[in-house]
Amino acid sequence: MRLSRLWTPTALLVLAMSATSAPQPLWAQASSREAVEAARGYRQAHGAEILRGYVELLSIPNVATDLENIRRNAELLRDQLTLRGVTAELLELPDTPPLVLGRLDNGAARTLGIYVHYDGQPVDTSQWSTPPWQPTLYTAAIEEGGTPRPLPRQGETIDPEWRLYGRSSGDDKAPLPAIFTALDALRQSQITPTSNLVFVF
Repeated sequence: MRLSRLWTPTALLVLAMSATSAPQPLWAQASSREAVEAARGYRQAHGAEILRGYVELLSIPNVATDLENIRRNAELLRDQLTLRGVTAELLELPDTPPLVLGRLDNGAARTLGIYVHYDGQPVDTSQWSTPPWQPTLYTAAIEEGGTPRPLPRQGETIDPEWRLYGRSSGDDKAPLPAIFTALDALRQSQITPTSNLVFVF
């Protein structure tokens, strides 16, 4: 996944979560531009930390029929929402991947639902340059001569040319760290989403 693709959804989510008027927000009410700037600043200051959290999520296999690992994914997602002040739980039926349901009630007049699926299809490991559930950061795209590099240290600037290779690093899991980053940025800036939020993963 191109790293800049992760950052764009963050700004869009912040915009969606804060862009309208609402009755008596819990923190400060902010314009859409202020919210997007807060997300951008947070992402720039915490890029290495965000990337490491994403690698942790990508390291858990997510084949839909592997219910043990699917549950590990769901538990991590539930816990990440809970850390951000979201009331979250797992909804389960026998022999079925858990549904992660989260609610953030801001006392608003409307509710915005955000859906992401975290499970995936089986993978042919012979088609991968690196093990699919060992996310590997490259200096550039492999086809452009990129080579593996260590994950950035805390405070290290993220190069937009870096590429993260791992199963579900684009489709399936990419929106999840964007959501978490948007929530972190809004909370740090004391900007309340102007809608109640329901998360369905």
